[in-house]
Parts: sequence; structure tokens; C-alpha cells
Amino acid sequence: MTLNDEQKQVLIGTLLGDGHLETRNDGKTYRFKFAQSNLHKAYLFHVLYHHVFRNLTLTAPKQKANGMWYFNTIVRSSACFRPYAEQFYGLEKGVPQLIDQWLTPKVLAYWPPFRWWLYEV
Repeated sequence: MTLNDEQKQVLIGTLLGDGHLETRNDGKTYRFKFAQSNLHKAYLFHVLYHHVFRNLTLTAPKQKANGMWYFNTIVRSSACFRPYAEQFYGLEKGVPQLIDQWLTPKVLAYWPPFRWWLYEV
């Protein structure tokens, strides 16, 4: 499995914010996990289900009741996420050393401080 250019850029933008990668096999493969509140339901569906990661998403976003509504979905595990895990995670999540090479307008559009298009003015 490989990521196309758009998926790579959206992955980087979301990992700079509220997306995360997790492994269950000591770093051989990773999966992308992403949760949003009800306020950002349309954004979650755009990123994971209807558009960007549609070909990699295992399940439709689901609501969970734990005080707030969350829409949570998981993208299938793959080695294609490993280079991003190696850059974003050491002892804890941080800004990757390659960030100067990875920043593009699309990355910034999916990074939380620049998601102005989510909010009605």
C-alpha cells in the first residue's frame, strides 16, 4: 500500500495537530487514527471517509458517547506510515526534523491553526 501526494500532505497536516499513528507490532506497521467532536464531523468525514483516505479506511466513522460525541475511525495498518512515525515520534510526539521540506499549502490547510475553512464567519 502506498500513499498518494495528497494523502501524504493531509497526513502530515493532521499529525501536526490531532491525528496520531499507533503500532501494535513494535513499529513494523502503523495505523492512522483520528477523532473529532461533533462540531467537526464534516471535517472527519472529508478526511477519512468520503475523500482523502477513503481507499484506506476500514470502518465508517462512529459516534461514541463518553460525555461528548466523538467520531472515530481507523485507517488500516501499513508500513507506508512508518517514515512518518519515525519523524513524528521519539519518546513522545513532536515536530519532525523534515518539517521544512514537508510544509506545503495543503499541509497548512489541514494543520489545526490554519483550518479556518471549518468555521463559519
